[in-house]
Amino acid sequence: MHIKLYPVKIILAFLFVFCLLGTELTLFAKYTALNHATFEKVVESEQLEDKTYATLENYFQTRSNSTGIPASVYLNTIDKNNLREGILISVYNAFD
Repeated sequence: MHIKLYPVKIILAFLFVFCLLGTELTLFAKYTALNHATFEKVVESEQLEDKTYATLENYFQTRSNSTGIPASVYLNTIDKNNLREGILISVYNAFD
């Protein structure tokens, strides 16, 4: 009787171990990698405000041809510091 259940017990033991490892890795990722401090470092290291400003500049330049509104009208109201603050606020709100 015990010999017939041995392979089932081995399979269940392996499944249990993999579930525990998966849970541990998930908790590790949640508390170390997935927090606002990590993403704040990424924002600073990648200089996202500069990239965002360049993308907006390109977008408004493209749209100025079809709308007739100069891109400078929009770009004069956008400050890189405000972009950085907006990006960081979005990061903080993502983890609340």
